Amino acid sequence: MASGLQNLVPRPGRGSIWTFFILVVVSAIVIVSVCGSMSDSDKEKRSETASGGATGVADDVVQRLKRTLTACKLWVTRSHNTLEQLLSDTEPDIIALENAIDEFEKRLNSFDISQGELELAVPDEDMDQCIQDAGDSKDSKMSALLKASKIVSTVKDPVS
Repeated sequence: MASGLQNLVPRPGRGSIWTFFILVVVSAIVIVSVCGSMSDSDKEKRSETASGGATGVADDVVQRLKRTLTACKLWVTRSHNTLEQLLSDTEPDIIALENAIDEFEKRLNSFDISQGELELAVPDEDMDQCIQDAGDSKDSKMSALLKASKIVSTVKDPVS
C-alpha cells in the first residue's frame, strides 16, 4: 500500500506532468462553474448578440467606423493638398515630392483599411452607397498622385 502511494507523489522529472494535469483539471472545473452559474438573462444577452439582436451596439460600431473613415479622409485630403502645392511649383523639389508621395500613399492605405472595415459593418442595403462615396472621394485625389509619380520617375530614370 505504501509503495502505491509513492507512485502518486511527484518525483524529479515528473513534476511538470503533475502540474500540467492539475492545471487542466482546475481549468475545467472553473470553466464548468462559470458556464453553469451564468444567469438566464446573461444567456439571453449572449444569444441576442450572437444573432444580431443588439442593434444599438452595431449602430455604435458603424458610427465609430464612420468617424474613423472621416478622419482618414481628412488626412488623405491634407496629404493631397501637400502634393498639389508641390506640383504647382515650376520646378518641384524631387525629395519633397517623394516624401509627399509616401505620405499620401500611407494615408490612402489607412483610408482603404478603414473603408474595408466599414463595409463589413454596414447593412447590405447601405453597401452600394458606402462604396460609391469612397470611390468618389478616392478618385478625386488620385490624379495628383499620378502626376507626382510621373515627375519623380522622369527625374530618376530619364529616357535617353
